[in-house]
Amino acid sequence: MAEISFIDQSFDVLYMTDDPVAAIARAARTCYRSEANASAENDRRLVRGLIRRGHEAMVEHANMAVRFVTDRSVTHELVRHRLFSFAQESQRYVNSNNDGFKFILPVGIDGSEDATIRMACRDSAHAYASMVERGARPEIARAVLPNATATQIVVSGNMREWRHCLKLRCDSHAHPQIRALMTSLLEWLKRDERTAILFEDIGAE
Repeated sequence: MAEISFIDQSFDVLYMTDDPVAAIARAARTCYRSEANASAENDRRLVRGLIRRGHEAMVEHANMAVRFVTDRSVTHELVRHRLFSFAQESQRYVNSNNDGFKFILPVGIDGSEDATIRMACRDSAHAYASMVERGARPEIARAVLPNATATQIVVSGNMREWRHCLKLRCDSHAHPQIRALMTSLLEWLKRDERTAILFEDIGAE
């Protein structure tokens, strides 16, 4: 049987509009015929004002794609953001018995919960391997794998939808698992000079 491992959630920004603020400002200046006023500082002032006034249609003119490594329960929540585009690792075609079993433990569990979940994940991996070795296809054997199973998903969309997603998923009412993942992305976006002003008003509560 392939190796069983427990890994952390993570993300990787795959693609971003080269200069999101400039792209948004160029689109907005078309509305106002103010192209002559374009400069890095004026663009930043304009975009910050658009967000402050709630004129976020212009923010749709910049895009970003992020690959997340997380568990299956988080991806079930992410795909509810229907304005995004998604590409997710397939449990029909990826044979975990060949590629290895990876699981992600829930955020904030205690010692006894940790031990119980690890045992359940190992049992599910053994059941999956046994089924595949007896001739079951991965698309059938996947039925025994838990929500803690790690998966990769690429999420692509415009910055307005990313703002909407992060406002919801970084809120204190969000599920702890997705909140931990999306808060780490939000913090990264606030540190990156290309995107800081697009997300500076969003707090992780």
